[in-house]
Amino acid sequence: MRGVLVNVGDPSLCDCLESWALRWIREEPRYRALGIGFHRDPEFETFTYGDYPWKPAKVNLGKVAAGDWIFFNETLIVRGEKLRFVIAAFHIEERVGGSELIESGLLEDRRYVNNAHVRRNLLIPGSDVRFVLWRGGAGSKLLSVPLLMDRRLIEQLGLLGQRGQPWDWEQHNRHGHKFTELQLIGFHTRATRALRDEQTDCLLDRLARLPARAELGDEE
Repeated sequence: MRGVLVNVGDPSLCDCLESWALRWIREEPRYRALGIGFHRDPEFETFTYGDYPWKPAKVNLGKVAAGDWIFFNETLIVRGEKLRFVIAAFHIEERVGGSELIESGLLEDRRYVNNAHVRRNLLIPGSDVRFVLWRGGAGSKLLSVPLLMDRRLIEQLGLLGQRGQPWDWEQHNRHGHKFTELQLIGFHTRATRALRDEQTDCLLDRLARLPARAELGDEE
């Protein structure tokens, strides 16, 4: 079992955790001009996620195949306080390349059509072909109450820094100012982070205790 942590969305305001909402990033201008204001990815109706694994920051995501897990995290601003949360998990059922979908005439297939990258190609044929799409299957869930991603969780997971070293929670910038916990978490998880089997199991155990806003069962 393999898992990866992927940061998505822009910081989102909410009055309380129960009312949190994913704030998607703005779409590129050429698609905004056609009436698509935001890049709604990942989506939680058919549970798909598209991205570019050839980008350096996405190298770990590029290793994700059927049977693996993607854990999505986002910054939420809860009553004025910025915090990072794990918001959803996809248990990957299928990985398929954008060019394969196009060549096979599957852009309007109900399994993929909700994805933002697929919709781009329906709006402007051939405009976005270098993406890979991951489709979640049974066990995938969007959390009703997200999981706080703080120092306690990082240490429980045993997640190391970008260069494989323990985190220095007392780290200061070049001006002598101490980094906040959120800044350090952002720094070490800006690129997609690979998780060992035991780290994946730990996250799944934590998420299993939290209510789902949407999820996929075996029948789906």
